[in-house]
Amino acid sequence: MTPLYGHTDETSSYLVSDYPYGRFTRCRIRYWIDYSPRHGYRFVSQTEHPDTKRWNNPKKGIYSELGACMYLDDVDHVKCRRVGQHSEVKDILDFVRDFPAADLREIRLWLPVKIIYLNSYLDGSRVIAINGQAQPWTEAQNARHRAELALCLEIQAELEKEAPPKP
Repeated sequence: MTPLYGHTDETSSYLVSDYPYGRFTRCRIRYWIDYSPRHGYRFVSQTEHPDTKRWNNPKKGIYSELGACMYLDDVDHVKCRRVGQHSEVKDILDFVRDFPAADLREIRLWLPVKIIYLNSYLDGSRVIAINGQAQPWTEAQNARHRAELALCLEIQAELEKEAPPKP
């Protein structure tokens, strides 16, 4: 896996010059990650019409709140990995480790809130009420909260490392 950094719009897109267009024709295609402060990140691709040499309408993926990064797989195809607020914490940790030079600003904003949230479960200040009665967390639930908190602290340690320079 080879991460692709810095491709954020049409002008800085990752260009592939030999891409299938229909059954027999070849064209160019470009890829980038679009960012919106309100919605997050999305993967975008756009092909060039082989006859007119004009760019077709871009194909825009769905938004991910926390992050997205493109990479080349083992056969040099462009792929995208995304993480959002409903992703497993382990997947977010893997994303941060695999793409240290990616745009991680939303993960940096999300992480302190997640740590506070998990600590509130563990210290007993956040409980569930059934028929108005506070119910204590089971040991299994507390173990899950402790495991998630440990992963969040690993993410925090990864974010505190200096990111490698972007190619």
